Amino acid sequence: MNKLPMWYWIIAILALVWNLVGVFQYISMRLITEEQFAQMSEAMQQLHNATPSWVVAAFATAVFSGALASVLLLLKKSVSQLFFLISLLAILVQASYILFMSESIALLGTQAAILPAVLAIVGIFLLWFSNFSKTRGWLK
Repeated sequence: MNKLPMWYWIIAILALVWNLVGVFQYISMRLITEEQFAQMSEAMQQLHNATPSWVVAAFATAVFSGALASVLLLLKKSVSQLFFLISLLAILVQASYILFMSESIALLGTQAAILPAVLAIVGIFLLWFSNFSKTRGWLK
């Protein structure tokens, strides 16, 4: 097995932190109190109430499989590729809903497209990085 460069560990740790932030966001959304909901803008309340369960499931799949993939990357396991792929596919499902099937753009403007784009870019990068790491012999 080839010696891993320091930047591998930096990317793997940043990937885990990134995905744990996503897990925190998901849990926060699921445990929102009535008081917190009341403090949201009317547009955000509308979007929250209109979100179908399959989109919520895609969100959960994206963040939990991304977090698992990141842990597996830290453990140098090639199966991380599969979980990064699952995460990316779930991100794309969620993003397609936000961009094409919801009222997000109409209610929030074009800035509503920024987060799904960033999530997709990071998801693509992490999948690429795990594949790259496998080809370099860094993952078992």
